[in-house]
This record gives sequence, C-alpha cells and structure tokens, in this order.
Amino acid sequence: MVLNYECIKDLLSYIESKTSATNTNGTFAINSITLKSVIADKMVDYSAEEIFYTLTQMADANLIKIDGILRKGGRISNFNIDDLTPDGHRLLNDIKNPEINNLINKAKECIGQVSMQTFIKAASSVISTAVIAKMKQ
Repeated sequence: MVLNYECIKDLLSYIESKTSATNTNGTFAINSITLKSVIADKMVDYSAEEIFYTLTQMADANLIKIDGILRKGGRISNFNIDDLTPDGHRLLNDIKNPEINNLINKAKECIGQVSMQTFIKAASSVISTAVIAKMKQ
C-alpha cells in the first residue's frame, strides 16, 4: 500500500483530540481509543484498510503508542491506541501550521512518494529552513 500523508496528519490530530488521562483518587489511567473506533469515526475520509495500514506504519515509526493487540486467526482484529509519542506530538506540531504544511506539500510534489522516516525528516527540515528564513527578516 501507499502511505497517504493527509491520512497521517488527520490521524495524528484525531488521536491527540481523543486520548486523555484521568485521575481517580490518585490512580492515573490513560483513556485509549481502539482501532475499531478510529475506523468508525474516520471511514468518511479513508477506507478501513488505509486507516489500519497508516496506524500500523505510525506505530512502527514510533509516532503512536499501541497495545492490547487482538488477533483472530493470525490476523489483527483490533488494538488500543494509548497516545501520541513525543515524536508524534513533534510531527503533528510541525505539520499543523498551514504555512509549514504548504511547504511540506510542495517538497512532496518535488520528490514524490517517500518513506515515513523521510517524510518525518522532511517536515523537520522544512521547519528549520522556515525558522532560519524568518529570523533573517
């Protein structure tokens, strides 16, 4: 499958908005979300397969924390998404600025389809370049 970078951006924002922590009498817990709930909410924008693939790639790239993987017949049927990792928060902050997102999109147009790691590095590089340009003004 091909990575959809808009799907990555949308899922990062979605996970950030839906996960939380609670404190019940000094006992803390992460309120995670499930793969199935993400698919139910985001099916309007993306296929179930695209969401599943993107989330597993995001987990492999250390952008999200997942656990509680349920398997049926050797296949993954569901998992919990606990939160964004520090790398996930960093990438989301980098790409949610419209000006920076436009620069990243222009860079993607020049180089075409790239790996998740290259996308993350490109976003960071675009941010650095934009900051340096702003400082020189």
